[in-house]
Amino acid sequence: MKVLLISLIVLGSVTICLSQTSSRWYRVQTLEDSYIEMDTFSAEFEGTTQGRVAFRWSFESNQSLNRQLSYRERLDLINVDCEKNRFWTQDVKYLNSAGKVIFESQGSSTEWRLSGNAITANMILAACELVKVRTTPPPTAEEVTSQKEASLRKEASATAYKFALTLETTQDASKAIPQFFSKAYLSGYLLDASQNWLVLLDPAVAKSAKPEELQRFYEALISNGYLGSRFLYAQRTSDDEDVIPEERANTPELVQFVRNHPYTKYKQGAQAYDYLAERINSVDRLREYTDLLDGINRILRKEIAKVPSEKDLLLRQFSGDEDIVHWEPSVKDCARSCLGLPAGTRLYQFDVPAFHLQLAQIDGEMKIVSALFSYK
Repeated sequence: MKVLLISLIVLGSVTICLSQTSSRWYRVQTLEDSYIEMDTFSAEFEGTTQGRVAFRWSFESNQSLNRQLSYRERLDLINVDCEKNRFWTQDVKYLNSAGKVIFESQGSSTEWRLSGNAITANMILAACELVKVRTTPPPTAEEVTSQKEASLRKEASATAYKFALTLETTQDASKAIPQFFSKAYLSGYLLDASQNWLVLLDPAVAKSAKPEELQRFYEALISNGYLGSRFLYAQRTSDDEDVIPEERANTPELVQFVRNHPYTKYKQGAQAYDYLAERINSVDRLREYTDLLDGINRILRKEIAKVPSEKDLLLRQFSGDEDIVHWEPSVKDCARSCLGLPAGTRLYQFDVPAFHLQLAQIDGEMKIVSALFSYK
């Protein structure tokens, strides 16, 4: 009898499969010329750590027991002590091809021993998982709700972190938004009149603009909010500096680009850059403002590339063996329809570099439904 290497994989799958099985015989291990099954119906339990479990070995051909007898099946009744990771074999029956017992041997409770090979270890692991599944009381409704909520918070935290990391890596919201935002986030903005989610854009203009124009504007706006925050963060000379002088905030290339851009036609009198924060009141102005933002963002990316890493606003990155950072969200339930979502929708809120995010579970996935600029 030879053990296939694939049998070792089963060690990692016992927990999942046992919790889902409804059949009597659960296959524990497949060998080259036989397989081992566990009887999930007749097991007996003592407390929450000990049990008596039967295993059936089935062979493809007759196995020699001695010179006179051969068998095709073997039934082992095993006692397990999961707390101490030990077992003893209470009874072994050998059956011929007709299913008749041809030989039986008894063990002793004084013969406790540790598993000595991969086959036995797999059997004991399966038996102990059965003990755990059958002796652990089912969770209460309150525990199920609490576990689900904890899972949703962790998923929301991971999504918020991954969005922030993608924005940091690509420096381009047009690459991050399609992956992490709800597909209907823009229509949600237009439906929610609690505030102007599109900042400078007149709501009437937003509704009359083409969807692709609105999307391009918003992606440029989010990119600008992120890049501007990251650039200004690097200009600080100390952690206590809250206001960055204009000569450091506006580079010569940036000033020259803005002055030469067609959007300057909206400038009134001697005002400096106040016109850049005025309401965007037409679709033509929306298109020009988007083009202006795209140009500013290109310059900011070049400036950020010059920043030493010790002065840059960077997230901690986690290795594949680490859990992603768990940011604890604040939670708000929509008292009425909000952002195009039905009343009662739970929103998970996070502050990430440059933005205040709100996330919700939509069609089984955690998605960002809003992002507002927040420089902290």
